[in-house]
Amino acid sequence: MKPTKRMQGAFFSLLLSLSCDAAHTFTATDGRTLEATITRYQPAQDQVDIKRTDGTLLRVKSTLFEPADQAYIQQWYAAQQFSSSHFRMQIKEVEGPYKKQTHSVDFGEERKGLPGAGFGNVEIATDKKIPINYQLTLHNKTDVPIEKVKIEYKIFYEQEVAIKIKIPEDLQTERSALLVPHLPQKQLKIKEGRFKTLSLEAGETWEDDSPSITLLERKTLRRLQHYINLESEPMGIWVRCSHRDPDGNVIVRNFIEPSRLEQAVSWDQEEITEQRLRFEN
Repeated sequence: MKPTKRMQGAFFSLLLSLSCDAAHTFTATDGRTLEATITRYQPAQDQVDIKRTDGTLLRVKSTLFEPADQAYIQQWYAAQQFSSSHFRMQIKEVEGPYKKQTHSVDFGEERKGLPGAGFGNVEIATDKKIPINYQLTLHNKTDVPIEKVKIEYKIFYEQEVAIKIKIPEDLQTERSALLVPHLPQKQLKIKEGRFKTLSLEAGETWEDDSPSITLLERKTLRRLQHYINLESEPMGIWVRCSHRDPDGNVIVRNFIEPSRLEQAVSWDQEEITEQRLRFEN
């Protein structure tokens, strides 16, 4: 049986008769108020389940409340949907075309006038610079718009740097003065930023690419590998989406690719810089 306005009014009066503290004050269309928290909303039936602080559960039509509270219910529902699996992100790593650069040493000029001079210009190392970025696809598969979504990202990667080995002056030779041995040390690099705050309609998809990082790989002649050989490795990307519920509380969704990245770093991780490595060595 469809409830009449009199039945709805009587039911609402029952709600008002139960006194308690609440997270939100709802106002009925006739001006009366009710303090309660929402536990569930079913938009198809326009039914909202509310809970008083005394534990009483009640179900009413959202249209019993003033338009501002109806909007509050819709915003609450949107926040719940933002937290669900229907709001999700896909991430794909993309490697761009790399560039090469060679390094040479003019041994003849450096050793001019010394025994064994005349090696001439020798190519000792090749740099391979590889750009990496991430394609982000955010799906709003919910049945409501999700507004004011803040999207931040942090790209983590390891890049070796060459730290010079200190050689005591009494052990230095002509050759060590020419090519000082280096010790490869890993530095943790982080590239971070954010996208423009966006809103997604129900069923809408947003796509964008992250900025690129550049990985440096350096290969040397076999007999010089202990001098300046360097490696690098992309670790992954951490994307953080945040949205506020109607009470102003921030809801955070983390999308991490690959998932093992979370075991190696934290969102508040600090870089290990080359300056720090040189200071420690």
